[in-house]
Amino acid sequence: MARKGEPVHAWMGIADGLVKITDVIRSGKVVMFSGIPAGAWVGEGSVFKRELRRYDIVAVRQTRVIHVPRATFRGLLDTGFEFDQFIIEHLNERLGQFMAMVEADRMSDPIARVAGAIARLYNPVLSPGMGPFLPRCRRRRWASSRVSPGSARTRRSRRSRRRVSSVPPTAG
Repeated sequence: MARKGEPVHAWMGIADGLVKITDVIRSGKVVMFSGIPAGAWVGEGSVFKRELRRYDIVAVRQTRVIHVPRATFRGLLDTGFEFDQFIIEHLNERLGQFMAMVEADRMSDPIARVAGAIARLYNPVLSPGMGPFLPRCRRRRWASSRVSPGSARTRRSRRSRRRVSSVPPTAG
């Protein structure tokens, strides 16, 4: 879908499907940083900084992607207070997510790390389409991973959708 080292021309929203963010380290091992489910967005940092992509984005299954071109993204930031607030909340939530990952990596056993990775897929801000659908029997595990399922908030910027593509799953 998107390869490490490529120029970043758009912010990406996952309309349907699932993608993963990965990289290959020096030893050749593939490291998965995050899963991005339908309703979530990815790549805003590279769009902000006008840098080359720092990781691979790989479709795990059939996926439809919304591409918001850099110029549209920047225009929304320059003129849209609500969009600015959405981006600030999104970035703050992502920072909290990565801080929790560092904490879990340093302090938790492997089972807790896996539970945390699954729980992060249900973050109501970063993955609004996943929100309250966590079965009741699984909710106790949220507390142990220090993540709260909260209420699903779906704020989607329909006016920013420019290009939608369908991407088949790829190996990786």
